[in-house]
Amino acid sequence: MPAVERTFEADGWRIERKDPWNGAVVTRWKPIHHALVTSFAGKIEARCAVSVRELRPDRTLVVFQGGIASRKDLSHSPALGFAKHASQKASQKWQVKLRADLNRHGAIKGP
Repeated sequence: MPAVERTFEADGWRIERKDPWNGAVVTRWKPIHHALVTSFAGKIEARCAVSVRELRPDRTLVVFQGGIASRKDLSHSPALGFAKHASQKASQKWQVKLRADLNRHGAIKGP
């Protein structure tokens, strides 16, 4: 759980809620800064929720979920695709940073 929090905070996310007993962290809403998204849809925000669950002593399941919100209806807008793509890339980068943090702190072994 500390690695999840450190990784979000290093990327400028603020934690809104955390429940260490249930392995859950939820961030606050944060604006998406993507030129194409902004030009088509205006202000769009994202937030993340992560749950962490030990499967066995040497295996942990980390589930990352992202949400996107806008005041405009994006269901038929090309901005939705851009926003989803930007969110997926950010999620992948976050996962790489989480693994690096865990390696730095000796929480995992190997690649």
